[in-house]
Amino acid sequence: MSTKRKPTGLARSTKRKKLDDKDTASASESTIPAVRTQTAADETLEDEATIALPEDIDPADEIGQLYAMHANFLESARNSPQLLQGVVHECDRLLRNATAPMPARFHKVYAHALALLALFSKGGSKKKKKSKHTAPQAAPEHTPEDFLLASIERADTGLQMYPEFAELYALRCESYVMLVGYKLALSRNSGDAEQCINWVRQMLDDYDSAERLYKEQSTEEESGEDSTLIDEESLGTTISGVLNKKFLVYLLLRISQALELTLESDFVEERFPQFYQWMEDRLLAELKVDDNNSVRIHKALGNFYMARSNPYVDLAEQKLEAESEDFDILDLISTRVEEVSEATTIDAAVDETTTARLKEAPASPSEPSEVILAKKYLQKSLEHFTFNEENQSADDLVVTAEVFISLGNLESEQKREDLYGEAIKRFKKAGSMSGEDFGHLIAELE
Repeated sequence: MSTKRKPTGLARSTKRKKLDDKDTASASESTIPAVRTQTAADETLEDEATIALPEDIDPADEIGQLYAMHANFLESARNSPQLLQGVVHECDRLLRNATAPMPARFHKVYAHALALLALFSKGGSKKKKKSKHTAPQAAPEHTPEDFLLASIERADTGLQMYPEFAELYALRCESYVMLVGYKLALSRNSGDAEQCINWVRQMLDDYDSAERLYKEQSTEEESGEDSTLIDEESLGTTISGVLNKKFLVYLLLRISQALELTLESDFVEERFPQFYQWMEDRLLAELKVDDNNSVRIHKALGNFYMARSNPYVDLAEQKLEAESEDFDILDLISTRVEEVSEATTIDAAVDETTTARLKEAPASPSEPSEVILAKKYLQKSLEHFTFNEENQSADDLVVTAEVFISLGNLESEQKREDLYGEAIKRFKKAGSMSGEDFGHLIAELE
């Protein structure tokens, strides 16, 4: 088996393609789920639909009718925003005419409807050029960001009046999660990442508040019960607004996905390590108590550690690419940690705060600290990716193989050969499961 380092692994993975530092029309669709186009038949059905009121709600009770309208949407196929728009319109009207403070649930319904409308929005942040063949529009379409910011503002108002309302904290937290995902899907340059920092900080605080209040306000039986199994396909595609144990775990996994995006943006981790420590602590703690979702949490931890390794893998592999293919790894890693701390121009992504983080790695006479950190996080990633591996999908196996390759690229000759062998096993199994041909990748590793 050849022992040369392979131009594959995380630095070449299609899972980690970085977007240009400009807005892309397709990016918003990857973060805000597509919704079936409303047809004339849909409009007719909704126009003719009646709102089913619970028996205990007086038909003259306008707020009761609002709640019923909101509930009807949640119980529907959710394929049209028309009912949500009606909810928002009613909320506006009731708020204008209110002579007393509105109840806590009103603010939740209002904020929730606005957040849900983000899922239907097709608006983009970039103005399109007018065409002589295109009819002028009366007003630009609202973007998902517009709806999410409006939802957060409404939740802010509600929490000022009802600071112990746990469901509003959870709802606002998820709106921030969606906002970070939407912004970084459009562009992952450092400017956009910086803009997201306050949103990230707020979503972590909101999760803490929601979880604390849920535990305080739930009965012992409710707060102690295991969460039911989370459907992986639902992650990132819908918002619930219903606070229970399952939703808290689901929300934690969504936060992890948002933080993974920030790690592809110019070493954000280096300036805000507390965000990533918070995430790691929460996922590890949940792993100890949630048997139903242990496989999903192991996968989340694998992705999380893989994302944390990415900046260091990039630095290490850039050094490798700059040298001859026959350059020995021991020569590469002879750079001392002290030299890294002085060389602020080692890479555009490495600034003074980065080198401060790099010096936290244990010093070694033979390895620079970025290699140490890359290997540390790659090894942790593999600990979780290889859990329950017999039940993994072909896509999961390919990702695990890429991590093995990246780790092999940073190891000595003997270890590298063994790690490439582990990657080959997973490519072969993934190929047998999916029918996809990984022969060219296997050939590169043999």
